[in-house]
Amino acid sequence: MTTILHERPADAGQYALWAEATIDPSISGGGYFVATFHGAVDAHHLEAAARAVLHRHEPLRSVLRLVDGQLRQCVLPAEEACDFEHGDLPCEDGAERAAVRAWRERPEQHRHWDLATEAPIRFRLLRHAPDRCSVVFEAHHAGFDGRSKFLVARDFSACLGDLRAGRAVRPTPLAAPDTPVAPREVTEEAIEFWRTAVDRAEPMALPEGGRLGQRTVTASPTIELDPSAVAALRTKAQALEVSTFTMLMAALTRQLAVYGNTESLLALASDVSDEHTGHVAGLQINVVPVALETARSASTEQSVATARRALTQLARNRRVPFVDLVAGVPGKPLARLSTELGLSFPRPPAGLDLDVPGLRSAWDFFTPNTNAALARTLQIRADWPRCRVRLDYRQDLMGAAEAEQLLADFRTAVSDLAADRTTSSVAPARADRPAPAAGGSPYLRG
Repeated sequence: MTTILHERPADAGQYALWAEATIDPSISGGGYFVATFHGAVDAHHLEAAARAVLHRHEPLRSVLRLVDGQLRQCVLPAEEACDFEHGDLPCEDGAERAAVRAWRERPEQHRHWDLATEAPIRFRLLRHAPDRCSVVFEAHHAGFDGRSKFLVARDFSACLGDLRAGRAVRPTPLAAPDTPVAPREVTEEAIEFWRTAVDRAEPMALPEGGRLGQRTVTASPTIELDPSAVAALRTKAQALEVSTFTMLMAALTRQLAVYGNTESLLALASDVSDEHTGHVAGLQINVVPVALETARSASTEQSVATARRALTQLARNRRVPFVDLVAGVPGKPLARLSTELGLSFPRPPAGLDLDVPGLRSAWDFFTPNTNAALARTLQIRADWPRCRVRLDYRQDLMGAAEAEQLLADFRTAVSDLAADRTTSSVAPARADRPAPAAGGSPYLRG
């Protein structure tokens, strides 16, 4: 019998992820990140640090339940919400990351997440040797976003350091905040824009493959962009007074144009937290569609201008709830058209301190993700000039070969932009647009 301390209505994002998990349990909707520690560490300290993190962040010790027909976020005590398991995973020194990833791929690790009884984060302690271990933080997106992993890592490290030093750990609980949303006039403006813009958009032509009926999401291998090309883009970004991410997005628009896309929609995962809510772990992210007009041949300045227009649109509409946008454009396939391909580029906060005195720690944040909100998500992680890229994709739409092709083409597009080529060297003939349905459209209205 669980103890419910208090409850509140679930927000639209939680409802969507809960419904997805309820309708199709094969979609796990989650991900994980890992901390590996070198040095003697007490397992009781690790578990106590995990409980302290849950005590501090209410969303991480909440379950989602239907109460009188309404989905509610029910907050539990940290002791009841904490799922902390132990196991042995021997491996050679330096092989911990590969060993954990292989362990995560075992069939027994792919179990259904019951959001009515399980909090959105689990902890798994894996002992590699007497002086080496990893803690796996498994998270479900119904209560967790990309921003939250850095908050959890920071607080876990701080609590572990205090416990090892013999200091009391009594974190102040942080209640689940209301998710910041755009003013009504901004939402109405966005809805009015998309009522017209969606009529011009077409299903995106992308490398196609996959297995029918296999809706689960998997991840491609991670590739690294050419560091010299990324360094050149950073120099150009400075001259053009834009971010390096703007340059990467400009390269992507060129790649999409080569695939045959002239007017299409791209989704960006946007952090909507603000100065009042950003310190609380939980779900504060939004899917924001942007419109792109692309051309097969374009100068660097033209490609950057296309990316800037899209990012200006993102900045204006990032807090317009996606569900409100879709509801405001009825009878049109906005949701389907705008979730075919997305971009995710989370950055750790400045000054992130993960040091634990007496231990050598290594965190792996760039790990496979099975969230199916977007059919394909281009995941970008940067430690400039190093930039790594991965594609998460639904297996009924793409196979491994097509995913790797898309990544290789993106790397080529980045190098082309860095070299000021106006015509991309990406091969144009390997992308397929979805076949029209009986009514003449790949997506039936309704």
